[in-house]
Amino acid sequence: QHRQLPFITTSLLAVSRFVRDDWIFILAGGAAALLGALALLESERGRLAWDRLSIRLPIIGDVLKKQIIARFASTLSTLLGSGLPVLDALTIVGRVMSNRVMSGTVRVIHDRIVEGADISTPLRESGIFPPVVGYMIAVGEESGQLEEILNTLAGAYEEEVEVATQKLLSVLEPIM
Repeated sequence: QHRQLPFITTSLLAVSRFVRDDWIFILAGGAAALLGALALLESERGRLAWDRLSIRLPIIGDVLKKQIIARFASTLSTLLGSGLPVLDALTIVGRVMSNRVMSGTVRVIHDRIVEGADISTPLRESGIFPPVVGYMIAVGEESGQLEEILNTLAGAYEEEVEVATQKLLSVLEPIM
């Protein structure tokens, strides 16, 4: 009695044979995919797409976004504290942001301020910053304590990044 093996079993055997006999194609395909990804990340459009995707990823994207906001607030606070005008400080912040989406957002905020807007309005409209950041910056602008508010924001977001990273590591640890 010869019975036909189930589909899953025959599929598993076929994949196993392919891996055993044609591993060179898998290696070449992996190398080509890696080189293609690296070339894509070298282009401006590819890097922008990667940065946009990275901040939208579940869990990790949230941590990255908080880290970016903390860096934004910390850098802007430091520059304003050293006496730089807001427009000059935003130009520098836009250049030091490693995430292209955030860098572009900072440039838009800069341009809107040149047109006569305050900092908080374009920041809130960006969709990148949580509403609370926009409202806190508005309070800082109105009270004349923008530098202090930015410092507070930076500290709060750095702490959130720390907590979120610890949670992520505690979830990943048993999986490893």
